[in-house]
Amino acid sequence: MVGHGGSTPVLRCDRPNEDIYTPNVQQYPWADDAYFAFPSIFRHTAPPGSEPIPMAGVLEVQCAVSRDGISFDRMDRSAYIPRGLPHESDSHNAYMGLGMLRKGHEIYQYYAGGGTDHASSKPGPSALIRTVQRLDGFVSAGATTAGGEFTTPLLKTT
Repeated sequence: MVGHGGSTPVLRCDRPNEDIYTPNVQQYPWADDAYFAFPSIFRHTAPPGSEPIPMAGVLEVQCAVSRDGISFDRMDRSAYIPRGLPHESDSHNAYMGLGMLRKGHEIYQYYAGGGTDHASSKPGPSALIRTVQRLDGFVSAGATTAGGEFTTPLLKTT
């Protein structure tokens, strides 16, 4: 993804055979300095060089965060919206819709799912799907019952 003026990269593909689709950047409505991007990451499934135009592949939504709306960081490369099970309407691709709706302590987001490979010319199942998460629940840390630890940046109170 290339930023304003075509000169400032704000998010990069850093794995071979991947592309960024539909970045879907939006300011988080419940924090003044939080921005989210929900790009669909296209993973090519055909062997390199086997297609004149690389089209075979699957897409899943990842989450990237920013404090300035310019430099985005993907905490990890796991799917924010993973693909569904075989034969489900989101088994091969997902594209996040724009916007978030707050209902009490939950956030609703909507995405379009498709049940066929990106290169397929055959129609397959598709759907508009709602996902629900807790308010501010984009990233979390977890541990086993044996315990664990993690380090945060310095937190300041005002």
